Amino acid sequence: MTASEHSIPPILFWLMQFLLKLSKYTNQHIHKVETDYSWAMMQAVLLAFNKESMPAYLERTFAICQRQKTWADIKPTTVLHLCSAHIIKAVASAFQKKTADKGLKNFATYVFARLQNTVSLNDALAIFKPFCTVFIARKLSQTVRESLAFLEGLISSEDAILQDTTEEVPEKLEVGDNSSATIVGSSPYSRLFRGIYDDVKAIVEDENPQHEENPYYCPEVITFLLDNYMGVYPLWSGVLLGDLKRYAFDKAELPLPEHHKKRDTNCHVEQWFCIVKTSILRKKRHLRPAHFIQAMYRSLKGRYKDYIMRNSLPDDILFRPHRPSSNVSFAEE
Repeated sequence: MTASEHSIPPILFWLMQFLLKLSKYTNQHIHKVETDYSWAMMQAVLLAFNKESMPAYLERTFAICQRQKTWADIKPTTVLHLCSAHIIKAVASAFQKKTADKGLKNFATYVFARLQNTVSLNDALAIFKPFCTVFIARKLSQTVRESLAFLEGLISSEDAILQDTTEEVPEKLEVGDNSSATIVGSSPYSRLFRGIYDDVKAIVEDENPQHEENPYYCPEVITFLLDNYMGVYPLWSGVLLGDLKRYAFDKAELPLPEHHKKRDTNCHVEQWFCIVKTSILRKKRHLRPAHFIQAMYRSLKGRYKDYIMRNSLPDDILFRPHRPSSNVSFAEE
């Protein structure tokens, strides 16, 4: 896609063209789209694939996670998911600005990584409550100690690897206008997580003031997450990854498979962008559209020919008309 602006209309137009072309080759439903955290991209994807706005998507997925939908309602859904690697980098970068204590920043990032890996709303709530307790309580009470022990056990139970955060990334979801703040604020997930925050705040304010100071006290971490991320929880967590049939109230609730996917990235796209920038465009910038299209055409034509030769495919395969098919292997080819 070549466009002169990064907004919903041109992205939506390209996605609709893509779906139109795709329908000529396969009837297979696209179950998930992975994107960066751009509001324009996210909303264009939802409009193109689900014919709904972001607020409607958040309301509907909230009902899905509460097992309030049938499988017939859930099955046509295309899940929107944000690249896990970009999200953890952005959050770690933001935490670094909230505290000068590197250990505290790393601890908060590890806990957020565990939130990313949650595959149910109940698991997320079970983590977020002690997360709030540890970071908004001024005193190191017994409640805080128990919450801290829970989070430390949670971190040590999995191989938690922090991403390199040296790359400059935005600390929150890209905002094109004020609509993003409205979307996050009106989200049912915001109401749920903010309710947990309010309950915890009421509890810790009643704690004995004679307790020693809490070294983990940093409420800015929690308020940052509430203002920017918790309202769009299903976009960056694993709650909608895998088979959504587990949420249908008219289907038996089966246990998750052992290797259930908890996170995903758009690494393949990033690798392709790297090839485009370095190998095809040779690090040239501000190219005219005609020069860009010519360079991409020559490269893609050569790659198609190479693939055809290596797989002993007919020379005219690219020009043959095809009927729509639901065959997965054909669709992938």
